[in-house]
Amino acid sequence: MRHSLIGTVILSLGMIWVTGCFWQKPVVVDEVYAKKGIRLIAVMPIKGKAADENMVRLMRGKILEALYFKGYPKIPLELIDEKLAKTYDKSAGRSADISPQAVKSLLNVDAALYVDLKECKTSTTFLYASASVSATFELRSANTGETLWKNQYQGVDRCFDVTPQRLEFSVYQVLEPVIQEVVDKTLKTLPEGPEGIKQESLDTIK
Repeated sequence: MRHSLIGTVILSLGMIWVTGCFWQKPVVVDEVYAKKGIRLIAVMPIKGKAADENMVRLMRGKILEALYFKGYPKIPLELIDEKLAKTYDKSAGRSADISPQAVKSLLNVDAALYVDLKECKTSTTFLYASASVSATFELRSANTGETLWKNQYQGVDRCFDVTPQRLEFSVYQVLEPVIQEVVDKTLKTLPEGPEGIKQESLDTIK
């Protein structure tokens, strides 16, 4: 009877997802952001060794897409990396620290978005697994270097399942949505970009 009850409890926990998150109030340093004429934003290489290269690439791509849907023209990541590599160390860790003014001289942008990936990991135990992503975003003026906007967010997803094999599969399935959540929730407080985006405007940085 007791074994039957335990089995029922375990099965009831199968594929139960518990989502939790913590986010810190954004810091908007520049109160006249809208008057700064911020239009072209360079998404800098992501700083931090908290995730493998594929996850970092995935997150940076999601940031670029999120900025586009907030009204900022897309500056291809390949173009940014190409320009940076011609002058600076090709490693993401080094190029992530380049000053906004230096970025402006290379790309002719209005601002640079710096992302510090503090954590991007998965863990599993008996009948339990979790995925956690934490990052800090900082937008700095390419003219003055001042911080225009800053925010950070931590997203966590937890799941329960009946076998270690299914847990391992499930936790990697949920890692991408957690990355998406962190990007969306963090950039939600970023002021909207200009309307009427025209692709030909990017010709100024080529």
